[in-house]
Amino acid sequence: MTNPFLVYILVWSAVILLYSLGWSASTPGIMTAAVLFFTFSFGLSIVFGFLYAKSKLLMPRPTYSNLLYVKKNNNIFRVVLLVNLLFGVQFLHHGGVPLLQILSGSDGDAYVGFGIPIFHVLLHTFSCFYAVYVLHHALINKKIRLYIYYFLLLLPHILIFTRGGLMMVAVASVFCYIHTKKRINIKAILGLSVLALIALFFFGFTGNLRTFGGDSYYILSLSDATERFRDSIIPNEFFWTYSYGALPFGSFLYNVNNITPIGGMEGFFRFIDTCILPDFVTNRFMLAPDVTTHPVRLFEYFNVFSVFTDAYVSLGWFGVFLLFSYHTTITFIFLLLLKKCNPKYYVTGKSILLTIIVLNLFVNMWIFSGLAFQLIYPIAGSIIFRKRKKSKNVARTVVNRKGIRVR
Repeated sequence: MTNPFLVYILVWSAVILLYSLGWSASTPGIMTAAVLFFTFSFGLSIVFGFLYAKSKLLMPRPTYSNLLYVKKNNNIFRVVLLVNLLFGVQFLHHGGVPLLQILSGSDGDAYVGFGIPIFHVLLHTFSCFYAVYVLHHALINKKIRLYIYYFLLLLPHILIFTRGGLMMVAVASVFCYIHTKKRINIKAILGLSVLALIALFFFGFTGNLRTFGGDSYYILSLSDATERFRDSIIPNEFFWTYSYGALPFGSFLYNVNNITPIGGMEGFFRFIDTCILPDFVTNRFMLAPDVTTHPVRLFEYFNVFSVFTDAYVSLGWFGVFLLFSYHTTITFIFLLLLKKCNPKYYVTGKSILLTIIVLNLFVNMWIFSGLAFQLIYPIAGSIIFRKRKKSKNVARTVVNRKGIRVR
């Protein structure tokens, strides 16, 4: 369950199965080319997954969890306090708390434009990373106060009313839990399943609340829900799960059917812009700013296209294969870097990597700085920890009477 390449197979298999339910009357069928691509990519992922499982270079040292046993958590508390104070500054800058503004009915779009530019991205990404890191501490140490710190790191995202941020942390937290447990029993599986159902219902409920004023039927009309779903006993809130789980794949298929790929150097430059360069770069600079061909929305309100759509629009199926190869390569590279990091960051870093692989079903998360930038923190933390340890060792070094340096 924590093998990145097998997670890719599980996620896209689940997407295809969910899509096959056909709860929207406007979704296109799955064409032969898509079947061939996923068959090919699944086959390669099985090979890479096997190599990953057998390679000692990519596996963590067995003592990594021991580094998390702590008696006092003053540093963790200070970081949690600082994070919440900085979010408090942003609430003052915004002029209120988005959740309270939405619940009071004063501003349904209160969460839009929240935060101080650049500063908010750094604070958001660090708080998400640190929440998973603190959860790992809590699962190892089994201390109530660590779970409280974990909740306090989630609280700002709840108050901002950002489902995306909460989803990132939630998915990474599940992988963190799986990493920590040596064996997942039936009780744990049932517990995770119940929590998942509650979370997905809450996801749909909040989506209706902030987008349609709480009307659970509006999403069905916009997505052309079939009578089969409307007449079922499934609560309308779960249609949001279908919308975000299956319709991005439907949007990809819709663009394959309706878009002629750009191709050539123009298409290649657009591929770099939309599939490789991070969004904080392309928000300021693009190699192909004048390209007018863009993905077409399957539904007007729905703006997620899955990870592969822009690659297809730019370079056709060659672009889709190229993007899959690129993501596989950077996954290997990050795993190698993570192996060299301080072991106490291994589970957190890998959980975030797996979250990227899962959420790629919505959009290309490798270029989304709100999530991908979190991969920087395990590396940065390891560098800082190594320098601090080195400086302490130097400070402890003394010279004896014979002029020999000893510790």
